[in-house]
Amino acid sequence: DGDLITFQPVQSTRGEKLSTSLIRETLLANLREDLKQLGICPKSIVFHRDGRVFRSEAKGICDALDILKEENLLASELRYAIVEIHKTSSSKPRLYKWAGTRFDNPEMGLFAQLSNFEGVLATTGAPLLNRGTAQPLSIEIFKGNIDLIDVAHDIYMLTHLAFASPGSSMSLPFTIELADKILRESSPGEKISWW
Repeated sequence: DGDLITFQPVQSTRGEKLSTSLIRETLLANLREDLKQLGICPKSIVFHRDGRVFRSEAKGICDALDILKEENLLASELRYAIVEIHKTSSSKPRLYKWAGTRFDNPEMGLFAQLSNFEGVLATTGAPLLNRGTAQPLSIEIFKGNIDLIDVAHDIYMLTHLAFASPGSSMSLPFTIELADKILRESSPGEKISWW
């Protein structure tokens, strides 16, 4: 329910395509400590990626999960998903409903499953979006064994962590919204002291 959120920024010299070792070591350093401190052994875990997941990143995640399972910090039968969340895409999927004489925004939470690993989720829409057009998110499971509908439900629920205005939703899940906000407020190439 968003009551425990940590954020560990790490600088990369590779831009968007992160290395296997950076992902693995960052996850091990931070996730290992969090799991020990919380005293939990999760049976499932989902990784959200704003945009495209690269093979090097997926390998780093899988390597870290294997090590944490060996250390008994994650369940041996762990269910996981590495998910691409696309805010924009070349195909620009749209969701709408026919309202008798016109097209209208879809209901918030409407999900159209396109395949076992890809779908479109309306995180905004009726009844809260009175003006404008709902911009759905494209969701794709890059790798993993969690059902797409469960991933979509989780992403939708994370759009309702709008702490500034309870009862409303954001168009992006909190995980992506927080990362975007921090990236907007940081200056590339400068040492960030206020973390």
